[in-house]
Amino acid sequence: MDGANAVASSSRLTLDDAAASDRLTFARASQAQILRAHQRDGAQVHRLSELAADFLLPFTGTRWLARHAAALSGAAHSAYYLLTLARGQPTLGEEYTDVLPVSRGLGPSRLRRLLAVSLLVAPSLLPLLVERVRTLSPSSDASQGVEKLRALFLRIADHRLTRLVPELNLVLFLLRGRVYDLARRLTGTTYISTAPPRETPSYEPLGVLLALPLLYRLLRPSGIAPAATPDPATLLRSDLAERPGGSSADGAGREAPHPADYDAPNTYLSPAAQALLERQCTLCLEPRGTGEGSGGSVAVTECGHVFCWGCLGGLEKSECPLCRQSLRMERLVVAYNL
Repeated sequence: MDGANAVASSSRLTLDDAAASDRLTFARASQAQILRAHQRDGAQVHRLSELAADFLLPFTGTRWLARHAAALSGAAHSAYYLLTLARGQPTLGEEYTDVLPVSRGLGPSRLRRLLAVSLLVAPSLLPLLVERVRTLSPSSDASQGVEKLRALFLRIADHRLTRLVPELNLVLFLLRGRVYDLARRLTGTTYISTAPPRETPSYEPLGVLLALPLLYRLLRPSGIAPAATPDPATLLRSDLAERPGGSSADGAGREAPHPADYDAPNTYLSPAAQALLERQCTLCLEPRGTGEGSGGSVAVTECGHVFCWGCLGGLEKSECPLCRQSLRMERLVVAYNL
């Protein structure tokens, strides 16, 4: 009898141990994992957008692609996340970094995934929508309510707090390290790690440094605003008018300084296309061609990297900032609308 009880007790212990082993716990994903996953996904979306542009180029031409770059980027974002996140499958960035999205301890529901996809695609299409609404001319047939909604939409889009939302989300990620993009923050999605735990660096000091200027802009009284930049075309006309004969040279025949609109964007790209993340200069973190002293042009190095023309002029070493290949200024290629 005692032997039977011992066998039953040992079997219960074995089953209890097996049940306990099934309840696995995972550590929260580190900031480095989340950041690498986001960068990997961004690279895949950019690659998908490039492939679509290469396919459409023979049929549409370069100018059409440049004008519709924002729409093409939105389509690439939609295709990528509809084939991965919307179907409940991990993205390539999540697979690469061994992280899984969770919501309240479980996988995100279908409704939550679709909402996340909509919010992930919105940043690439929102500038295009704002530009389209802004260029619409007021119609006499439009009701007063429609015009009020249009004015309210543009006022919200142009509000300084709206422009600070992405920076605030980035600061929260650097300080807390839960989610990187605003879409997953709004849908309550976090990440767990399936990789062995290891020590990773913290980005909190960087978050504090970015939070200080952000707080200043948030708490700055509305009456105190940065000085408005005069219209470059107006400055150029007044400058030429003050010179004898409207010439660009002074009385002694010496070459006058650069005109006031020297740094004005020399491009036919729309503002939405210029603001795309893939057009960001890695040195000044601004849209390529808008850096100080660039004159609206970009520089292409022999190694194939692209920067603002003015950014390369201030380098201390004659080497590419990205791959460290030797850089010869006379071999730089000037490009526009790139």
